[in-house]
This record gives sequence, C-alpha cells and structure tokens, in this order.
Amino acid sequence: MKVLYFGIISEITGKEAEKLTGEYLNVNELIKDLSSRYKRLQNVLFQVSINQKVVPLTHPIAMEDEIAILPPFAGG
Repeated sequence: MKVLYFGIISEITGKEAEKLTGEYLNVNELIKDLSSRYKRLQNVLFQVSINQKVVPLTHPIAMEDEIAILPPFAGG
C-alpha cells in the first residue's frame, strides 16, 4: 500500500510517501506500527484518509489502498 504524509507528519517521517508491505486489518493497526517507527507521531493529532475519503480508525485496509496521513485542518 502507498502511504502519503502531509504537513508536520511529513516533517516527522522525513518522507512525503512510502510503500508498506505489512498486513494491517485496519487503520488503527497501521497507526500503531507507524507510531512505533516514528515516535513523535504519538504526540501529533492527525486524520487518515483512504482513497481520498476520511475514515475512522476501525476502517479496514487493503493492499491496493492509497492512505494519506493528514494534519488536522479546519473548514471555513
């Protein structure tokens, strides 16, 4: 799966994107793995989108998904 990082998340990871090959049942499992790799993520608020749709932590993940880790944003 392709994971895209934006804003402060990109600064923390040092990457704009990466391909992951791990098997994750849902977004929460992916976030736990990323937080163990990038410790500073544990202290940052963010949203997750899959295939350009914001999803909850319980949303399932498929290997062909494009996942974006987004900093919080407000509408206006």
